[in-house]
Amino acid sequence: MVLYLKNHPEEDTMRVMTTHRLAYRLSEIDPSRAWKYATETERLARKLKFIKGECLSNINYAILEANEGNFQNSADYYIKAITIAEKIDYTRGISISYNNIGDNYLKLREFDKVLEYSEKALELNRRIDEKRGQAINLEQIGQVYFLQNDLDNALKYWNQGFELAKLSSDPNIYAQIIINQGKYFIAKNQIEKGLGLLKIADSIASRSSELYLQILSGTSMVTAYKQLGKNDSISVILKRIMQMAVELKNRNEQSEIYRMMADFYASSGNYQQAYASLQMHKTLSDSVLNEKNFAHVAYVQTKYETQLKDKENIELKAIQKLQKQELSQKNSFLLASLLALGLAVFSIFLLMRSFAHKKKNLELEEAH
Repeated sequence: MVLYLKNHPEEDTMRVMTTHRLAYRLSEIDPSRAWKYATETERLARKLKFIKGECLSNINYAILEANEGNFQNSADYYIKAITIAEKIDYTRGISISYNNIGDNYLKLREFDKVLEYSEKALELNRRIDEKRGQAINLEQIGQVYFLQNDLDNALKYWNQGFELAKLSSDPNIYAQIIINQGKYFIAKNQIEKGLGLLKIADSIASRSSELYLQILSGTSMVTAYKQLGKNDSISVILKRIMQMAVELKNRNEQSEIYRMMADFYASSGNYQQAYASLQMHKTLSDSVLNEKNFAHVAYVQTKYETQLKDKENIELKAIQKLQKQELSQKNSFLLASLLALGLAVFSIFLLMRSFAHKKKNLELEEAH
């Protein structure tokens, strides 16, 4: 997508959609660049009067705010996105916003709210026959039940989502649901069955070069192998998914994997490595937090400068309008003055002509 933007400098709706997708994909990996692309999405969408793009830029902002724990700001952006989407009957934009509001509540562990908004999104996606969207909604509903240890209900919704994911053109949601199914069987102590599903998901993610999903399947495999006591397998997987996280430049995942490594080394009695891994986890965790704060400050500053520029433009336009009005008034006054002067000159001309005519008549009468 970055290459597409380099080869496609034209400011059109395709560029808007590409910068939106980049902001979404980078939201967890590189917040600074994600904010940059989200801002460009909004700027260009407004310039082109592309309302769908403006809606999507607000969804990007909402995701980025939620990633930083700013849930109120996130909610405000989702409400704004919904308001914009309603103007053009963009149902998909509304359903995405509802689902993501549900995801925010999932992070806050407010499960009733997660279900409320996920089901609202699901209803809208059913109305427009959006299969991928329905699969995502059902996956999220399943997560609610899984986190409440209602494993069978979780699997029920994941299975429904699985059937819809197969019908969609997106292998990623398909792989995500298979990972969840694997987690279900591991939680049910059917370890080998769970591992089999995780390997299938890993294979699908590998074929589509989705490193993030491979990391997710790998972390669940670590849980399974821990229960089986297979330390060699755990070591191999941890090193593998760390390489992927580094390749992705995803410091969130690197931090979490270092935490898992610290636990693994501590349980193996290698306390020196455990301590080193824990230090790396802390360093990366702090670094991610600082970068998110810096990215957000940079975004707020950009928004402030943009608003200031807009305000200056409005004030400049008001001054120009006032100047035009004053110039128009001056021109009108000058024209009126010229007309008055012209009428005065014409009146004097008529008076002099009349006087000359009378004088000539008097001279003629005296001559007779």
